[in-house]
Amino acid sequence: MYAKVLNDGGPLPVPMLLMTTSGGNPLIDQLRVRGWSPYAGHIREDEGAEIRIMPDHLSVVIDEQVLFHDADGDPRSPPGWGEAASAFGDRVLVVMLPHDFPLTTDGAGAALGDLVDSPTTAQCFVPVVHT
Repeated sequence: MYAKVLNDGGPLPVPMLLMTTSGGNPLIDQLRVRGWSPYAGHIREDEGAEIRIMPDHLSVVIDEQVLFHDADGDPRSPPGWGEAASAFGDRVLVVMLPHDFPLTTDGAGAALGDLVDSPTTAQCFVPVVHT
C-alpha cells in the first residue's frame, strides 16, 4: 500500500510517497545496501530507481525490476504535491515503512516521528516519470 503525502514542515514542501512492504526487513535491508538511508537520515538519490505514474497505476522500479505496483484507480494527491515534485526536479521522497505502518493521514504524522532513524525504514529521492 502507499500514500502520497506533502510534508510542509520545512522551508519547502516535500512530496513524499509512503509505502509499506510485506517483504519486511529483507527488502529494507536491500534498499539500505543501495544507499537508501533510514527515515529522517541523510537523503540521497537512487540513480537506478524511478516512480512510473500512469493514468491507471503507479509503479516503483529499481534497475528495471518492479519493486512495487499498484492499480491507482484513485490517484488523489494532496494539493500541491505535483508542484512540489516539480520544484525538486520531478523527484519525490520515497519512504519504505514496516507493513503495519498506518498510512492514514490521521496516523501517519505521529507514527513517522516514532520511526526517525529506525532500521525498519529506508528513504531516497526518486525521479517521477509520467507516461
